[in-house]
Amino acid sequence: YDGWAATTDPRHKACVQKILTSLKDKGQLYKKSYRGFYSVRQEQFLTDKERDEDGNFGPEWGEVVELEEENWYFRLADQAEWMKQFVEKSGSFVLPAFRKAEVLNAIERSFDADLCISRPKERLSWGIELPFDPDFVTYVWFDALINYVSFAGYLAEPGSGLPEFSRLWPADCEVIGKDILVPAHGVYWPAMLHAMGFSDEEMPTLLVHGWWNINGEKMSKSRGNVINPDDIVRDLGADAFRLYEMFMGAFDQAIPWSTNGAKGCRRFLDRVWKLQSMVCDGEGFSKDLEAEMHQTIKKVSEDYEKMKFNTAIAAMMTLVNDFFAKGQVTRGELRMLLLLLNPVAPHITEEMWEDQGFGAPIHHQPWPKWDEEKMKTAEVEIAVQICGKVRGRIMIPADMTKEQAEQELIQREDVQALGIAPGDYVCYDPKTVITESGFVKSRFLDDKASAACLLTLLWRMHHTGERPRYDTCIGFTVHEEVGHGGSTLPQVDELLASDKAEIQAVSYTHLRAHETGAYL
Repeated sequence: YDGWAATTDPRHKACVQKILTSLKDKGQLYKKSYRGFYSVRQEQFLTDKERDEDGNFGPEWGEVVELEEENWYFRLADQAEWMKQFVEKSGSFVLPAFRKAEVLNAIERSFDADLCISRPKERLSWGIELPFDPDFVTYVWFDALINYVSFAGYLAEPGSGLPEFSRLWPADCEVIGKDILVPAHGVYWPAMLHAMGFSDEEMPTLLVHGWWNINGEKMSKSRGNVINPDDIVRDLGADAFRLYEMFMGAFDQAIPWSTNGAKGCRRFLDRVWKLQSMVCDGEGFSKDLEAEMHQTIKKVSEDYEKMKFNTAIAAMMTLVNDFFAKGQVTRGELRMLLLLLNPVAPHITEEMWEDQGFGAPIHHQPWPKWDEEKMKTAEVEIAVQICGKVRGRIMIPADMTKEQAEQELIQREDVQALGIAPGDYVCYDPKTVITESGFVKSRFLDDKASAACLLTLLWRMHHTGERPRYDTCIGFTVHEEVGHGGSTLPQVDELLASDKAEIQAVSYTHLRAHETGAYL
């Protein structure tokens, strides 16, 4: 990071006070007296919405007292109509997209009253003093949210040492946990920014991540089911821990912790380290891996931008496997792998970079680029499946159409020797891996066809006997649990969300669609 942002920093305090003064001058802040029930623990007034079915305030609020006091309020209700329209029309304000409904529901609940943004000094001594009323301090949420812009240089004085605000804002995204999306970040923060004069285009994207869980339960100190990161770093190293955090599943989903998964990431890094003993001459890419190198650069680059770290890492794992299958790696190929891997494994890649004498520090290097023309291959290897089992692999021209492939494959002696017959399925997929269970995972993943759609197709094929011709390559068999008699589509959905390794690997990714799948 460039600097440590503490809300006790005088530069942050100055920014907050400038914003408060500006909002008051615009008529967005006003003072009034309020009587209600106050949570001492949470330092906030409660309403009837916080009561349980019996009309009581739950234990999470701690001591609740009836209190009347004067405070300053932000005209939150003035932003209600703008907020509704902005969130409804925006496709990127909150990600993943299913969180939008949560924000819209919170807007309906939050805008029936204005937001109290102060506390009397006589009751709360700490906090940033209101510049126009020294008997009050700013309430923590209003103060803390502003640090997103204060340390980016918003309203900074010359010589403050803070960056130029226009170079950093709007932020690419603000990464937050799902428990603080509403109301603080999803409602209060954009309403504050809009009142401060920020346009729709200047609103940040909120990227909401899920939680780790243990056997389906949220980690909790009271339950004793927590993972101590210090233990993982001690046993496996900081890089392995960091890599596993990014690889364990889709960033926006709740994900079960697996110590074995973390150990697997350590084994992968050990393999990366061993590549140094396989380096051969050559600053570029070898001819047989050139297309895959450019494909991997593109895949990793685009997935990093989309926060799809798990599929980016999977692509690099595939590349390392191919280096070992070949038995050597050029200096140019190793250099490129280290650049791609550096964001998620900075320590080992920096050490290897120095050991190989690749020049200036790795974190000063420009990000690699790919060449679309060099991604093309002259031939591809396809797997031929009979009754769901791979019976052989053959090479055919990469530009062959589906129809040409059908005619070519059925006539070839090597295919006929496999016992191919009408009705058997030929998997035209040059990058397919068959797991031990017979479940197939694509090694190149994108958004063309979702795993849910493919499982639904399997269900239909099994229970209706349909064998339709699909342009999507579906090179995998009906998993035994999908194939049980009487299975329903909801059960397929449940299976997709299960904790089985072979299903989980698909549920967090999307299988690549090919125009050249064919039934023969």
